[in-house]
Amino acid sequence: MPRKNRELPVIDMEKTGRRLQEIIEEKGYTVKQLQKLLSISSHQSIYSWYNGMTIPSVDNFVALSKLLGIPIDDLVVCNEEVEERIRNFKIEEFAIPVYELTMEYQNNTLTIQKLASYSIYAGKRMEEILAFVTSSNDV
Repeated sequence: MPRKNRELPVIDMEKTGRRLQEIIEEKGYTVKQLQKLLSISSHQSIYSWYNGMTIPSVDNFVALSKLLGIPIDDLVVCNEEVEERIRNFKIEEFAIPVYELTMEYQNNTLTIQKLASYSIYAGKRMEEILAFVTSSNDV
């Protein structure tokens, strides 16, 4: 059954990119260093993040969070209007089953947008949801 009122993207890519650039530069990392540390094939990917054209994958957000010592939730800037709508949705209109999140994580198809959406809806930090999803043995 398709979900109604699905409002993505929840993440403001432009503001998230600016925040990432600001924090990364504040911590003293260059694009080249980041490229090497995250095993990214092209430095253009990082510039695409900074310019709000793309955002890091879930794995790269986890790596950035650990590298920078900052929770993922504090690296991501959400679209406030969409965030408010998500908080007000009824569960049957916006529920994302944990099983689905777990399967998407295992299949490497879980997007940071979906993780952020569920985080907002569930009132949990993204790290909490990731910890649960990655430790789930029931799948």
